[in-house]
Amino acid sequence: MMKELIDFAKSYGIEVLFKSFKSSADGLMVGTDDGGFIIALSDKLTGRKAEEILAHEIAHVYLHKDKGNTIESPMHKDYEEQADRAANMLLDFMDYIIKAPAPTKAQGATKTNFSIAD
Repeated sequence: MMKELIDFAKSYGIEVLFKSFKSSADGLMVGTDDGGFIIALSDKLTGRKAEEILAHEIAHVYLHKDKGNTIESPMHKDYEEQADRAANMLLDFMDYIIKAPAPTKAQGATKTNFSIAD
């Protein structure tokens, strides 16, 4: 699922890097001068842990992009809990998308025949 998460991030202009960190951090998200975002993950992460950290950082972009330095904020603990919950939802959704077969036209899954009134 890591490839799908990276592709998802890239589709929203988020650059994902794997770096060696001097600290014990597993990942971080920073804004760029041009309004974009970079997520850096520890190059020591593998498997599901790497996916969880990437999903967590993607959640920070979505939830906290306008909050400034969330690490120094008095709301830091709340922001981390919010990102954890959103990351879990994102991972569940990605698992579902990857495992579920795509609906067919025979099942009524066309863009042209859908309306709110249906």
